[in-house]
Amino acid sequence: MRLLSELQNNNMEKRQSIFIFGITIMLYAILKILSFNDGMFWDSILILSKTATFLHDNGLSSFIYPSAIDNGDPQFVPFLIAFAWTVAGKSLFVTHLLFSIVLIFTIREVYILARQQFSLKNSHWAFALILFEPALMSQTLGLYQDAFIILFGIMAIRTTLGDNKRLLSMALLLLSSTSRRGMRS
Repeated sequence: MRLLSELQNNNMEKRQSIFIFGITIMLYAILKILSFNDGMFWDSILILSKTATFLHDNGLSSFIYPSAIDNGDPQFVPFLIAFAWTVAGKSLFVTHLLFSIVLIFTIREVYILARQQFSLKNSHWAFALILFEPALMSQTLGLYQDAFIILFGIMAIRTTLGDNKRLLSMALLLLSSTSRRGMRS
């Protein structure tokens, strides 16, 4: 009788976890789709758009920027954008697709971190609370360099807590290749 009760509780917790996970993913998907017409603004214009345009226009071969657009940041993200434009066409939609991939990996990292650090009963709540934090939402749904910093930062935290040194090294390398702020993290 006790075993049956425990199985029913576990089954209910799993259903609740799947429901909260599904709602979270669905809301993020809707919000991302609604943001597909949003362009880059503020520092993303200089940090990402102008440098990516320069790289794209020069066939991904010139990394010496004119002083008007050289902000001193590593050019990993602008290179990815320029590469995506070269492969799929230079458009805002292609840029949003690239950032959607980053968002999917960020959600994956948050999910793994929540499962790693919390019990099955609480991990889905932690997952939803982390993803619905306003600063994280705004930075991951828009076209900001910070989306990459968040992804690689969460990956570094997760691998530090999980004791995976190779993945931690990769996360820190990617984090420092993203921006000067990523280097200081």
